Amino acid sequence: LEFKGVGRKTANIVMVYGFHKPGIPVDTHVHRVSNRLGWVDTKMPDKTEFALREIVPKRYWLDLNDLLVQFGQNICRPINPKCNICPVSRYCEYYRNVYLKRQKYKNCLYVNTSSSRIFTFFLLHTAKTTVCSSSSLFPRWHRQSQSSLRLH
Repeated sequence: LEFKGVGRKTANIVMVYGFHKPGIPVDTHVHRVSNRLGWVDTKMPDKTEFALREIVPKRYWLDLNDLLVQFGQNICRPINPKCNICPVSRYCEYYRNVYLKRQKYKNCLYVNTSSSRIFTFFLLHTAKTTVCSSSSLFPRWHRQSQSSLRLH
């Protein structure tokens, strides 16, 4: 059954909330959260729906949309997600692969010494200063300890 102008999301919402029939309505929150958690690796919501149908048991389909929408609006937001208070961050690919790396460099200072054109990033860690460098930017420097650098 098809209606002009009614997409998969709307049809699934009517099935789930109107008729209490199993379906997975996928909006931006469901799409984002399921991709961030690593459940699926999709670019389009329609693909996300079909991927979720393969991995989520049917008995959870009725509650999935509501849970992921609320979670996506309040915790796993599109901008500035609240990974620090997320109850499932230990299982989340986004947390491991993106959030933790961003936090590592969040307090970095960008220093440009004009005479030598050396770019250095300093990460303040408690009372010690750690130098975070890229080998392509700093071929002569390496990270020896949390508070010192050494020339090769």
